[in-house]
Amino acid sequence: MKKEHAQLLKKEFIKTDLYNFLKFDFIAYVLFLVISGVAGFFGIMWCVNLYSAGKMSYTDLWIYIALVLIAFGTCLAFIFWTVINLVRIKQGKFEINTDILSNINCAPNAATKINWLYERRWPERLNFEKNLTFTFKKRNVFYKWSEAYKMDGYSLLNSSAPGDKFYIVSFNGKAPIMVYNTRFFDYKAEQEQNL
Repeated sequence: MKKEHAQLLKKEFIKTDLYNFLKFDFIAYVLFLVISGVAGFFGIMWCVNLYSAGKMSYTDLWIYIALVLIAFGTCLAFIFWTVINLVRIKQGKFEINTDILSNINCAPNAATKINWLYERRWPERLNFEKNLTFTFKKRNVFYKWSEAYKMDGYSLLNSSAPGDKFYIVSFNGKAPIMVYNTRFFDYKAEQEQNL
């Protein structure tokens, strides 16, 4: 999948990619919150009914309520964290550095496994020299804004080779949240135009 010309990579395109990934997480967390809230509410009502009938102890009732509240609170925490990251992206509070791809960890052959279960257990990983790892799934779609280089996870794996230089997007230099192969994208040209 070798291309002749690298596409200009702008900060606005990076923001678009980050929004697309976080939007999916945000929707999933909200759906889980609604489902767990409804299921938890009916479960608590059922437990209160059992407690009223003398079939459940007071301690068991409160343990169940505590578990429901913990699950609900965890969902709220994930939603809150996602909103914080969306604000950070909007404000442009992310770093763009370069690193060299050291190796690729592909999941084992999943021909005999159920695809959705396989993808949840075995994500793909691009490992970089500065001990950073970009984790993704093959079904992810990258660079939707790019007509020339829009690719899924399979294409990202097939177009990457150890020794390739990447732009690494992260919050505070921690785990990569997006990567761009410099064979396909040129961020330095964007910086030079702004000078």
